[in-house]
Amino acid sequence: MSNDDEFGTGKPYNHMTILREGSGGQYTGHVGERIFCDLLAANQITYLHRAGDKEQHDVVVRVGDRNVKIDVKAKKRNVKSSTDHDGHVTFDQKDYDADVYVFVHVDDSGPEIMGWMSKPKFWDDCRIVDAGEKDGPFVERAKAGKIKYSQMRPINELIDGLSAA
Repeated sequence: MSNDDEFGTGKPYNHMTILREGSGGQYTGHVGERIFCDLLAANQITYLHRAGDKEQHDVVVRVGDRNVKIDVKAKKRNVKSSTDHDGHVTFDQKDYDADVYVFVHVDDSGPEIMGWMSKPKFWDDCRIVDAGEKDGPFVERAKAGKIKYSQMRPINELIDGLSAA
């Protein structure tokens, strides 16, 4: 992995970016997308990486006559991954053009894909938290949907489905 500065623009990516000069959020997102794209390539799944195109999803995979639009949600943490951690999607992205969410945990030892969910299933099953609400030891910065990694589907199921093309 490269350092943050290679992927940062020197300004915040969006209103949720909290790391220095915007680099951390951009770097973490890039790392999440990269590990997922590497997994697709390792399984000989053809994909189109769209994140740099200002799309509302990061990756497109053609399955039969349909494009599956995948949004990779990467979260940087200073602790090891746990199935008790939450996957998190801000509420303002609820109507974004995506079919599937893939959730990636990033810590100092590297990235780990924690699971995936279809977008409709995520929003049906998640718990909604409001900005300013305390959820565990943290105060939420924005309204969001959250769900435990343990409630997600294993990534191999998504890979199997995408390979069926």
